[in-house]
Amino acid sequence: MSLDKHVPEGFIIPDCASDRVEFWRPFWAARVSPWDLGRAHPEIAARRARLGSGGRAYVPGCGLGHDALGLAEAGYAVTAVDFCPELEPLVRPRLEARAIRFELRDALALTEGEHYDLWWDHTFLCALPRELRPDWARALGRALARGGLLAALVFPSGKPVEAGGPPFGLETADLVALLGDRARLLVDEDCLEPARPAGERFALFEILPEA
Repeated sequence: MSLDKHVPEGFIIPDCASDRVEFWRPFWAARVSPWDLGRAHPEIAARRARLGSGGRAYVPGCGLGHDALGLAEAGYAVTAVDFCPELEPLVRPRLEARAIRFELRDALALTEGEHYDLWWDHTFLCALPRELRPDWARALGRALARGGLLAALVFPSGKPVEAGGPPFGLETADLVALLGDRARLLVDEDCLEPARPAGERFALFEILPEA
């Protein structure tokens, strides 16, 4: 997938890094979101027994909030975060009506003492410039309680590094390298309920207690 192949004719993709809010504002202002499925990713329901329920879930880069709603339906207390102001009037009322907390901020700027049982990553890490992936790993390490889970839609798997992005190619091996000995890989396999025709896997990690 490459964004320039999935936007309407005449839409100009901003010439700045994808970690800048200025990159994403024109997309949401024009409601151009080719990455959006229009529903919760079906892997949430398909993996419900493995993901469990009843804990605290974090959804960074939540977009229109479909996955946040899916996780709430699975029994999680959800915090959904995005930094694009154009999203707030679209998303906040919808999520807060379901007792989902929505925060307009940088998803990697977690507050002191902010801890979760599940980090759900779907088109968030792959949207970050590659050089910021260690920042993602550090934020995840601070946010997840020991024994917590990272559930990641590994997408777009198979996309070469030189193809650029966003989305930037992502593999389970990249996650393993980023997390190191802080996490144990529990699941790495094709999606049970894929939402895209190719390039999508499911990975589940457990955050290990400190030695």
